[in-house]
Amino acid sequence: MTNIERYIYDLVKSNLWLKQLIVQIYQRIFALVPKRKVISKSHITVREGYFFGFHDKSPWSHDNKFLLAHKFKINNRMPLVGETVTIGYFDGHNWDKFHAITDSKAWNWQTGSMLQWLGKRNELLFNDYDGEKYITRILSINGELLNTLNLPVAAISPDGKYAISHSFSRLRTGALAYGYPYSRNDQEKPVDENEYLILVNLAKKTEMNLFSLKDIYEIKPNETMLNSFHYFTHCLFAPSNERFVFYHRWVNHKKQVFTRMFSCNIDGSELFLFPAKGMVSHISWKNNEQILAYARTSDGDHYYVFTDKNGKVERLNSDLFTSDGHPQYSKNGEIITDTYPDKYRYQHLIYFDEITKNYIKLAKLKSPFKFVGNVRCDLHPRWDRTSKMISFDSAHTGTKSLCTMEVTK
Repeated sequence: MTNIERYIYDLVKSNLWLKQLIVQIYQRIFALVPKRKVISKSHITVREGYFFGFHDKSPWSHDNKFLLAHKFKINNRMPLVGETVTIGYFDGHNWDKFHAITDSKAWNWQTGSMLQWLGKRNELLFNDYDGEKYITRILSINGELLNTLNLPVAAISPDGKYAISHSFSRLRTGALAYGYPYSRNDQEKPVDENEYLILVNLAKKTEMNLFSLKDIYEIKPNETMLNSFHYFTHCLFAPSNERFVFYHRWVNHKKQVFTRMFSCNIDGSELFLFPAKGMVSHISWKNNEQILAYARTSDGDHYYVFTDKNGKVERLNSDLFTSDGHPQYSKNGEIITDTYPDKYRYQHLIYFDEITKNYIKLAKLKSPFKFVGNVRCDLHPRWDRTSKMISFDSAHTGTKSLCTMEVTK
C-alpha cells in the first residue's frame, strides 16, 4: 500500500460501503493493464471445484495423509436454504484423489461448514442444519456418525476436548458472508441477553454458558455501541487448550463495523480485553501468551503482537507489512499470510520468519472481478503439519479452487 493509498484508506476505513466502492473503481481502472494470472516461486497444484475455508485451522490430518475439503455445487453466489456442500477429503500422491463422505446444509464461502479434524484422531466434524436448528456432526473418516451436538461449533481446542459455540443466526445478520442461510425470529435484537458464548465439553457432552452478549456489552461500553447490532465471532483456542480468544463485534445503522478482542480461560475466568482501538481483523496465536493480529491502535492499522493478560503491544515489521491479511503461524514459528486484492487484483502469498527476518513473496494470483463481497475468495493460507507445504483457496483460474504448494524458503 502506497502512502497515497494509505491516506485514502484512513479517510474511508470506517465506512465499509464507501471503502469497497472506491476499491472496486480503483481496481477496474488498473485492470486495463494486461497482467499474468499467476506469478509463483513454486508449482501450485489446483483442485477446481473445491475449497476448505478459514485460515485459523489446518485441513491436513495429524499425520499429513488426508486433506479436508468442501466440494461445491453452486458457484459465485451465496447458498440458499436447502443447498448443500459435499464434505470429504483428498489422499494419494499429492492429495489427488477425493473421497466424498456426506453433505452439509450449513455453510458459506468464508468458513465453509467449520469443517476440521478432531484432535489427532482421524475424526472430523462440521456444522449442519437438521430442519429445526444448527447442529454439529462428528464422523469417522469412513463416514460413520460418532456423535451429534445440538448446537454449532465456532472453534475446537487443539486436543479435541472442548468446543466453543455461539449464535450463527446473529452472525448472518451482522456479517452475511460468515452466516448460514437460515434465520430465527429473535435475531434482530441489538443486544440479546439470551445469546451466550458456550463452552462444550466433548468428552462429557456437557455445555456451560460463559458470557451473554449483554455481559460483554456492559464491559466498558462506548457510544459506538448504542443502537448497534452486536454478536460474537472469531473464536480461537490457544495451543495450550487452556485459554481462547473471541471477538465482540457490532454494526451500526451506517454499516460501520467495530470490534473488541477478549480472551479468557476455558471456564470463563480471567477475562481480558485487549487494547485495540475499535478494529481487529484476523489473528493467529504465536504461542500461549502472544497473539498476532491485524488491528488498530493509537499507532494506526497494522500487524501487532499482543501479549495476553498484560496489554503489551509490539508492531510487526512495519516496512514489510502494509495491509490486512490472514496470518497463521507454523509449528516452527514462521508466518504465512496473504493480502486482499491490490489495484491489479493480485492477491499475494507472503512468508516471514520473525527471527531471521526472511521475507518472501511466494506468489501472487489474480482474482477475477466476479469474486467480490460475500462471494469473494480470500486465499486463507494454512500450514501443513510439517511446515513445508501450505494450502489456500484461490479463484485465479475463474473457479474457486483448493490449492497446495511447497514453501520455498
